[in-house]
Amino acid sequence: MSISKRKQEKRREAYKKAVKHKMESAANLADKYANSYEQSQGQKSNAHLRNKRIVNRKLFIVVGGVLLQALVLIMIITFATVPMKENIHAILRDYFGAEKPVFSVVELSENYIGSDNAKEDVYYTEIDKPEANSCYAVIKGEDISGKIYFGMSDQALLEGVAQLSTTSLPGFGKPIMLYGYSWTYFSGLEKYEVGDKIKITTNYGVYKYEVSEVTTFKSSEKAPYDLDEDKEKLILCTDSPFGAYKTEKGETFCVIAEKVSGPEIVY
Repeated sequence: MSISKRKQEKRREAYKKAVKHKMESAANLADKYANSYEQSQGQKSNAHLRNKRIVNRKLFIVVGGVLLQALVLIMIITFATVPMKENIHAILRDYFGAEKPVFSVVELSENYIGSDNAKEDVYYTEIDKPEANSCYAVIKGEDISGKIYFGMSDQALLEGVAQLSTTSLPGFGKPIMLYGYSWTYFSGLEKYEVGDKIKITTNYGVYKYEVSEVTTFKSSEKAPYDLDEDKEKLILCTDSPFGAYKTEKGETFCVIAEKVSGPEIVY
């Protein structure tokens, strides 16, 4: 082989090596860029996930804060507008409890034996004393109306007005004390004035009363009535100010009415 041929062979080999080296360099560079791109995309994806988590966390905090404020506001409005003696559960338990009073309007309206005649008498033996927590009468006035339950109880006050069981029944010539909530059946009591009329219908007669006094007093003050008095008076009491279930002042709004007509009880 001549010298020129050997030189040509060496040049070819050198050229092949150079081409191979360049190809390997290009491949390595491509791999490098590919890896760099993948890393960049991965970083972008991770950053996106991080940002999404941050946004979700902030949104959760904002929504949670709004819901908490709404819940607090609802609780404030509930306890401000419907004050309870104990709590809401106690009132619901009383209202839907098994001891809820049962009352028949038909029985009351059709079976009473009295009338508007003030001279008519009713024999004592014809009168059945009402049982505790039972309805025996209906009260009716210009701005009040409700059933009268014998005895003070939460159930009775949720259904109508309650009578102090140690006071007399209509027609017996003694004071009759009734109590009702100022935010339910006695809400219109504050409109009463001297001279206004009130009617009570029992299962033995109809009784009418005329208002003689309207007053407000505190628990520390002497009551404007005498429950031992030998005169028939209708005493209606409720909490003051009106619309409140219970007040810190402990004031009582009182309407006193004297009997105008109704049958007398004969022994």
